[in-house]
Amino acid sequence: METFRLADLIDLAAVQKMADAHYQAAGMPIGIIDAVDDSILVSVGWQDICFKFHRVNPQTLIRCQESDRTIKAHMRDGHAYHYKCKNGLWDIGVPIIVSGRHLATMFLGQFFYQGETPDREFFIRQARKFGFDIDDYLAALDRVPVFTRDKVEDILKYNQALAGFITSLAENSLSKRKADEAVLRQQYFLRKAQEIGRIGTWELDINTHEFKWTDETYNIFGIPINARITYETFLIGIHPDDRNDVGKNLKALLEGKPFDIEHRLIVDGKVKWVRQKAESFKKDDGCTRIGVTQDITTQKQAETALIESRALLQSVIDCADTAIYVKDESGRYILSNRYHAGLFDRTPDDVVGRRDVDFDVLRPHAQEYKNNDDHVWRENRAVEFEETLSRKDGDYTYLSCKYPLHNAKGNIFAVCGISTDITQRKRIEEELERRVKERTARLAESEAKFRGLVENTSDIPFSIDAGGRLSYLGPQAKHYGFDPKALQGRKFFEFIMPADRENAVAVFDQSLQKVETAPVEFRIQSPNGNIIWFEGRSLPQCNDAGKVTGITGALRDVTERKQIEKVLKESEERYRNLFEAESGPILVFETQGHRFVDVNPAAEKQYGYTREEFLGMTYWDITCEPKASKAVIQRALKETLREAIPVRWHRKKDGSIFPVEISPSKFTLEGRTVLGGIMRDITTRMEEQKQRDEHQKRLRQLAAKLATAQDEEQQRIAEGLHDDVAQDLALCSLKLALAERELDPAKARLIRDEIGELIHTTAEKIRSLSFELSSSSLFRIGFKEAIVELCNSMAKRYDVCFTVKGSDHARILDDTTAAVLFKAVRELLFNVVKHAGTKEATVFIDCKNNILKIEVEDRGKGFHHRVDEDLINMGKGMGLFGIKERLTDLGGELDIDSTPSDRTRVTLKVPVGKFFQSSNH
Repeated sequence: METFRLADLIDLAAVQKMADAHYQAAGMPIGIIDAVDDSILVSVGWQDICFKFHRVNPQTLIRCQESDRTIKAHMRDGHAYHYKCKNGLWDIGVPIIVSGRHLATMFLGQFFYQGETPDREFFIRQARKFGFDIDDYLAALDRVPVFTRDKVEDILKYNQALAGFITSLAENSLSKRKADEAVLRQQYFLRKAQEIGRIGTWELDINTHEFKWTDETYNIFGIPINARITYETFLIGIHPDDRNDVGKNLKALLEGKPFDIEHRLIVDGKVKWVRQKAESFKKDDGCTRIGVTQDITTQKQAETALIESRALLQSVIDCADTAIYVKDESGRYILSNRYHAGLFDRTPDDVVGRRDVDFDVLRPHAQEYKNNDDHVWRENRAVEFEETLSRKDGDYTYLSCKYPLHNAKGNIFAVCGISTDITQRKRIEEELERRVKERTARLAESEAKFRGLVENTSDIPFSIDAGGRLSYLGPQAKHYGFDPKALQGRKFFEFIMPADRENAVAVFDQSLQKVETAPVEFRIQSPNGNIIWFEGRSLPQCNDAGKVTGITGALRDVTERKQIEKVLKESEERYRNLFEAESGPILVFETQGHRFVDVNPAAEKQYGYTREEFLGMTYWDITCEPKASKAVIQRALKETLREAIPVRWHRKKDGSIFPVEISPSKFTLEGRTVLGGIMRDITTRMEEQKQRDEHQKRLRQLAAKLATAQDEEQQRIAEGLHDDVAQDLALCSLKLALAERELDPAKARLIRDEIGELIHTTAEKIRSLSFELSSSSLFRIGFKEAIVELCNSMAKRYDVCFTVKGSDHARILDDTTAAVLFKAVRELLFNVVKHAGTKEATVFIDCKNNILKIEVEDRGKGFHHRVDEDLINMGKGMGLFGIKERLTDLGGELDIDSTPSDRTRVTLKVPVGKFFQSSNH
């Protein structure tokens, strides 16, 4: 756990999105660098002067690395460090420290402070020195953002808070990991904490009320062997709280009624649990009562441990700051964490067993919750919902991820939900939407005022003779400071600005020749010095003979229009720059016909079409879902679609299909309504989600497999105890009774010899069962000897022949590694016994280059195996998938080489350290 990295603890993709949003809002470049290997975890807005010049040239790169080390060396928990690098740019470093370890550094920069004039001569010298293209280098310098110190401080405060937020996320993730590991360790120890049961028999004389016990019964009760046991002394050892109930069952037994009870004993001041079962049996001299006492203390302790394990699970989920709960098919809660129960002022125990309708705060939306739960049951997959919770202080919105839980057979038995409060986020989104609407309304009002102003502007009529002199000028000219009467007879073109005069004269000459002319625009300087743009429209003026004597027309003040055109042109240039610079593909198409009207370079690169090819296509040429896309377009036109479209499938020019997430928008372009959107390729995201889902599925299958294996192992031990040990001991008891009644010493001695042999056989069976559970020889005499002993034990028990070859490595294995490898070999040998169809197998043990290799090979049936599925289904017990997972924890690996009807070889490899010295025997 101490080797964790920041990338192991948090979702860097989510942090990248936050960084992107922050950069769009503040303009400050940001990056997060791993403190261990200096790898880039998150980056946005890095400047070309650094990324394309300083960090490319080996000499300037050394300066950058010196700057990184300087900042890293001055990191203190929660404090930022400002540093101007040797390449002349400002950087700020903020440490990200998790659990006392400096995992990463958040860098802000590169930038200049406002009022700090960059020394261009310094950068020119630097370009020449390191062979940079001076023009490109200075252009990159000019693109470096400039901030005021107050702005930098505000940005820094935000990013320090962001660093703290990231630290908190990582701390929580780390704590959860540690808790998960603790749970796994506890479950592992519980699975392995199994002991052999102890069973004793006894006989009750119904006339004398005296007991005859076997030695094991005396041991269970903690009474010296052969001590006289009466009805009364028997009851003395019973726990006071159970004594009355046991006494009633003994009296019933004397009356010929059987009993089967569990109760407690007090042995040496300690409580011990036993199970007593007794019945009446007929003997030659009458009826007797025979019973069996089994020590079940270990079983009771295991039950207590399971209760504690459930309590541990409850404590883990209670640490979560989201609502976690599980419901069965009827809608009853079977699990609830503290956060969930606290939403309606209850404890988790109060919630379990109840439905949503049983709580006042949930009742108004209970049907909504039930519909969502039913949807998960029907779909049999994880689904996200937005759900409402009504409390006294208002309604709260929760994002609920609900997914089905399956039993070992793959059937759904419950629905688990994880609900996160997104009320604040929704309120922020609604506030942003309200502000956008207000701003749109203000723009519309401003546009209406401007339109009214233009419509009420009066044109100025004029007449010019063939010599270009004014013969008439309308009175509207007074509004501009001109005296119409004083201007009559003067050259009209002398009032036009020199830069526009030539074009105006050319239009005038064309009009004199009766050529139809377009309106002409020119500037005139008024007497008060103002420059006014006019649009002149004119027609030739002819005399009665049809000769052109001049022109007549009107002047319209278009000064404001020209100013608007200038602003629109600048705005269009900015739009085009942003449009071209956007890294994601942008497609814009008509609302009627859906023909493309514009695309950015990123779209050309993504889809493989040129811009010219796009402009000859429609949206239907790239979508793979015309029906669904048509519905989305209709919603977008009605402005009811505000969120991103999660998954749509598009087709590239080469015919390949890929998933996209679309951020749609309706706007006006060149006077027409169009639809546009950013198309984000989410292929990688979906593949990662698929991998996560498959991994979760495999983990759930493994958990079910391990639970089944534990049950089967317990059943196997119980059957061994019941079928072999218990019967042998019972037979010993009966033979002992026969020996006591036998008058012939020789026959009695023969019976006692048989009892001795039977006891020896029973002891061997108990030792064999114990060894198959856990070999004491493993840590006492060495790994190889323990494997040999295991093979010998299984050979006797299952009539097989297992051979062990290779080296003895007992002294170079730590206890954990030795235990894992021993259980893995035992599992593989059991697979040979159960599935290989052969009685022979070989275990090879060797070590080279500090890698311990163990091979288990048989010449049996073999099999076809698929690593992704069959590793879970093959064998029993621990399972090959479980072996592989444990070896992976140790840094090792598992390899399977199997040929049907030929052989199977399973190879285990695990590193054993540089100190290993092999000694062959």
